[in-house]
Amino acid sequence: MKKIFFFLFAAVMTACFISCINEYEYTIETTYGPITYIGTKKPNETRAVGDIVFTDGSATPYSATLTLTDDQKNAAVAVIYKVVGTDSYGVGLVHASDLAWCTETANGYAKIETIACTNTGTTFSGDTDGSNNFTQIGTALGQNDDTGTADKYPAFYFAKNYKDATGSHVSGTIYQNNWYLPSVSELYDVFSVKSSINPAITLCGGNSLGDCSYWSSSQDNSSNNTAWTIQFQNGGINSSSKASTEKHTRCIHKF
Repeated sequence: MKKIFFFLFAAVMTACFISCINEYEYTIETTYGPITYIGTKKPNETRAVGDIVFTDGSATPYSATLTLTDDQKNAAVAVIYKVVGTDSYGVGLVHASDLAWCTETANGYAKIETIACTNTGTTFSGDTDGSNNFTQIGTALGQNDDTGTADKYPAFYFAKNYKDATGSHVSGTIYQNNWYLPSVSELYDVFSVKSSINPAITLCGGNSLGDCSYWSSSQDNSSNNTAWTIQFQNGGINSSSKASTEKHTRCIHKF
């Protein structure tokens, strides 16, 4: 009889314990409720050109009537300029000025064939993906790799350390790394939608894409010491001395 009572007691206590666990889990779920995102699009929703991306991965489409709170502005990290399938690409909100692509003393001042990109009008061939161009410079230099010296590659290090740029809003977030200097092809994609994305950039408090020249990470294959730049006033693609400091630097990120 005692054994029967013991087993019955144990069964009741086990049922109560399981019931308490289920009730506890349900209570936690109910207490915290659904996640609240900064933007109107959840992180897994398809983005479109002009969308503003926030630190939590959410996004909000730009419109002429859109307003942002100060908290939203401080959480904005990029504006989408291109969408390819499920991949979207965003341009950073702030730029740098007066940075050389590299200095004359940098070993990368010589021609780097592997990052060469050519264009016929607005059609580009060669290395059109700039995401690993800085790494390719180091690889091409081999034993003479000096890409670890920040002072010799100012434009590239602005992108590499974009999280430290005032107004980037990416430090300590999921987007603090993997910003890069775009290839000339990617940079032209940014220019081609300039009028569409500039209002969103300025709404976020960023630096508008001005009528100035921006560096690409692409080598001009027709010259030893030049890289491609794009004049954002008219879309002109120009070959510029890598040591020139009369350019702006803007970086991009894949989302």
